[in-house]
Amino acid sequence: MTRSKRILFLRPPALQHVFETPKPFFQGMIPRAGDTVGSLWPAHRMTGSNSGNLIHVESMTRILDYSADGSASISLHTVLRKRSMDWLVDAVNANFDVLVFSCANFIRPETDFSKEYAFLCRLTIPRIIVGAGIQHSDDGGELVISDSVRKVIDLADAEFEIFGVRGDITAEILAGRGARNVTSLGCPSFYAFPRNMSSFGGIPQDGPSRVLCAGYMARNAGGGARFSALMEIINCLTPGAAMSYVFQNELFWKEDGLYEENSYDQVRKEVSRDWVARQFFGGNIPEPGLRSFHYFDDTASWRLFAAGHDIYIGDRIHGGVIAMQAGRPAVIVYKDLRVRELAEKISLPGVDMRAPVDEALRGRLHEALSPAGLRRFRTTYTEAYNTFMDTLDKAGLKTVLPRRLDLPA
Repeated sequence: MTRSKRILFLRPPALQHVFETPKPFFQGMIPRAGDTVGSLWPAHRMTGSNSGNLIHVESMTRILDYSADGSASISLHTVLRKRSMDWLVDAVNANFDVLVFSCANFIRPETDFSKEYAFLCRLTIPRIIVGAGIQHSDDGGELVISDSVRKVIDLADAEFEIFGVRGDITAEILAGRGARNVTSLGCPSFYAFPRNMSSFGGIPQDGPSRVLCAGYMARNAGGGARFSALMEIINCLTPGAAMSYVFQNELFWKEDGLYEENSYDQVRKEVSRDWVARQFFGGNIPEPGLRSFHYFDDTASWRLFAAGHDIYIGDRIHGGVIAMQAGRPAVIVYKDLRVRELAEKISLPGVDMRAPVDEALRGRLHEALSPAGLRRFRTTYTEAYNTFMDTLDKAGLKTVLPRRLDLPA
């Protein structure tokens, strides 16, 4: 019997304080939440200041078969505060069979990957990267990035077993600058729960009554405000529906009021409606359909909550992914390349935030969620899933999920 690989996941898949005293068999504690929004800050900071990161970072740990007692995860920067790079490189090379780096839109000018490059270039074990994406490029397609990011891209292209990017646009731009081994795979979160992702139905005949949404609530004023535009789209597509809003990174947009008593219910994962009204809207929530507000510091409760809705409509790609993981359809609203590229990879129904909000838009989306539209999605999803699994197999990585999905009839 072939033993499972000892895999090091570069980024912890769940929130847990690091027990920094070097003692074996001791584990760090999970961050605590209290009855204030401010009590969530330590956990939120661990996510990279966006709870949506929890969804993609955990995915490879759910997909891959690995040795349970021989695998681990690390936060690179946390380790390097206590130990030297030499110590870390030697420990990883001696104790693991492969390194897995699940990332997001790091290919952008402000990203500093100096430590990541210094670490990755010295490893002698196989390495894979998945989910890499660009944040933006100029009109000519020229990629503007830092020197450290360029080095990581070149290293991954030359040496990694898998250099997986989030979509065709990123793959084409990197190929245009000389990359030869880039594979367009999508986000690994697409493939962690394939049965639910490939089997959800459309919307109820009489229309959805409960809508899950997420976006950028702090951007709710001025011309072209993203939150106002999202609300307009939801009201057009699902008039009269009750909306549940999930915060990802905008909950802490200002410091005032974060420690107001009873502003957060840690059992229901619910943010006080009165607190939201004061923090974001000057006292009155302008959308009567917005019934509840939530923040999740774990994906299991987030998925369970999403399952209680008819559909997701939102300006956050991973908010939509977690709804589909829970077996619910999703419509992705986008304004930038990053979200559009991911949605297009598996043919998710999408809305350009700048498009006219009218009956024609409503008709297009209802068609996308019709039996014929969902069949198109399932076909594209199945092909993407099979490509992802083929890529892992060629790299010698086994999974705990079905090796292939059958194309829909």
